[in-house]
Amino acid sequence: MWRKLIMPLGVNSLRITVMHIICEYTSSSMKDLPYALFAEFRYSLNVGESRSGEYSNVPELKAQWFYRFLHSTYIWHKITHGILLYILGGFSYLAWGMGMGEVVINHSTYFLNSVCHTWGERPWNTSDTSTNNWWVAILTFGEGWHNNHHAFPKSARHGIEWWQFDVSWEIIKFLETIGLATDIKLPTKADKERLKVRLETPNKRSASRMKALQEL
Repeated sequence: MWRKLIMPLGVNSLRITVMHIICEYTSSSMKDLPYALFAEFRYSLNVGESRSGEYSNVPELKAQWFYRFLHSTYIWHKITHGILLYILGGFSYLAWGMGMGEVVINHSTYFLNSVCHTWGERPWNTSDTSTNNWWVAILTFGEGWHNNHHAFPKSARHGIEWWQFDVSWEIIKFLETIGLATDIKLPTKADKERLKVRLETPNKRSASRMKALQEL
């Protein structure tokens, strides 16, 4: 939960999914395109909101006023951010601070499910194609140690080795020091031993999937 909060807020704000629109409407009637664009724009303003309108899978977040406040006032944070940038430096600040900022945040986030499932190291033999990628880890505050995350999904620390750059983990440790983060989960020695044993007998399905991806 803390890692999600530390990642830059507003990953998908004010974003219209153009490719989704093109794919959906080039093979059907174009008369509904204006409505579809508006619907996508409206949805992009409600980042994190379930399309079904239900939040049964996040009761621990709903129970805390801070996260409810962030959710209900999210759009005003973005608008205020934009206004301040414009006041400080005009359109150029707005374009680089919000426009380019959103591009970098979006692409860095999407790298986790593309780059970190194609290129990198696999120290743990998980039943998927996840990898550790050092440069994605730098861009995403440590999220790029994706194979570590898939191996130990409950761990608050993704950069398990001392040399694995993980800013989020350092912030979590600081929050623990001042009493704002408690009950922090880390992989146990038994967890690591279990994955090491599996590493000696690699999952053939995972290996074949990795090979297929690399041949694309």
